[in-house]
Amino acid sequence: MMTRRTFVALTLGPQQSKEVSTVLPQTMLSSSTAHTRALRTARLPLKRAALFALRACSLALAVSLLLCAHASADGIKKESPAQAEFKKGLAQFNLKNYADAEASFKRAIQLDPKYPAPYLGLSDLSQQKGDQAAAATFLRKAVALAPDNSGVQAAWGHFLFNQKKFPEAEQALRKAVQLDPKSPGVRSLLGDLYFLGLKKAPEAITFYKESLALNPSDAHTNFMLGVALLASGKPDEGEQQFVKARDADPKDPVIRKNLANLELRRDELDPASQNYQEASNLVPKEAWPQIGIGDVSLRRKDYKRAAGAYQTALTLDPKSAEAQTKLAMSQDLSGDHQSAEMSYKKALEMDPKDAVAANNLAWLLAIKEKRPKDGLPWAEKAVAINPQSPNFQDTRGWIMYTAGDAAGALTVLKKAAELAPQNPSILYHLGVVYQELGKSSLASENFTKALAIDKNFDGADDALRRLSSIHAPG
Repeated sequence: MMTRRTFVALTLGPQQSKEVSTVLPQTMLSSSTAHTRALRTARLPLKRAALFALRACSLALAVSLLLCAHASADGIKKESPAQAEFKKGLAQFNLKNYADAEASFKRAIQLDPKYPAPYLGLSDLSQQKGDQAAAATFLRKAVALAPDNSGVQAAWGHFLFNQKKFPEAEQALRKAVQLDPKSPGVRSLLGDLYFLGLKKAPEAITFYKESLALNPSDAHTNFMLGVALLASGKPDEGEQQFVKARDADPKDPVIRKNLANLELRRDELDPASQNYQEASNLVPKEAWPQIGIGDVSLRRKDYKRAAGAYQTALTLDPKSAEAQTKLAMSQDLSGDHQSAEMSYKKALEMDPKDAVAANNLAWLLAIKEKRPKDGLPWAEKAVAINPQSPNFQDTRGWIMYTAGDAAGALTVLKKAAELAPQNPSILYHLGVVYQELGKSSLASENFTKALAIDKNFDGADDALRRLSSIHAPG
């Protein structure tokens, strides 16, 4: 009996230009009932984190509003001319009239050279232009003028964070918290620093929770807390925070994307489907929601609907190798082998390094279509792309066996078993090859191990029959 395998690569959609990814613990979902599904290393695109870290305007200008009240500390109630001019610049900045904003910020400095807010505005403008040296100069001036202002320290820390000067950023942001213990935004930024910069998830979680205690409805902080909890091996709590983030900002497609991806990984198909559909409504011209809808349908074994969703995704993004590979998978699983072969090959034209497509094509040709000589080169290609994948090694070894090279298959399957010693399908294949080579004791050992791991894996019945024949009297 030959096991069937289709590796379903549930990547999380195309990355956008301003997205940052953090690698969460690798999730390899193996099932050997009808077919085997494997997830590539799961990545959650932290677009919201990236926007927070990369945007040149939001934080510095927002905290600079705090400075507009600095005169009141001196007992001056009336808005100063410099403050009024700064506000004009801020309004122009928000309208993306950057030249007018720059002119207003400079006039504000002329009116009051000791007023720090416009220096923050000029720093943000410099960052937008890519002039980091000028941005740093303006920020240092603001810090020199108002070293005990929480907003100034936060802006300085935010800049240092973006420059990957993490220890200096930590110092500035901690000072900002000391100066204003009730500021949720600074604590959230500290959480980002600890999680994205310093890679200290426990500290990040602490600051995110402190921020949410002050402002429970902040979507960004709820989202980032969810990501940190996932990275810490707490998927239930992470999902809860994603839900809170979505509820806080239901029109944010990126939050819905990550929530749906997590739900899909956890086989929560109904809510995943709903979130992908809502995301599709929010961004109808983007392909990834349709890919997600297809992934849900694939899990439900509704291959026709899955194929339709992937075809829609390809209409939106004709260069999506991910959608093309998954279209091939849906065709493969539905039994339309001819279409699947064409689709896998087209996916590999789009992305020659798509190991999943190469592996699946190899299995389709060699095992399902009984063309091992046609399939073997694709299996070798998949292994060349990712030699540390036990499943790709297994595919290659099993095809070698079906092609008549049992000795060569043994070497490859032993490598696969070393990489995944608890994979029953690999152990079963290894047992078959040992039996073919006359090594009954080793064959029995591997069949027994495979059945001890999973009595219902695809191939279990054949393993039992083979064990019986090995131990039969006479």
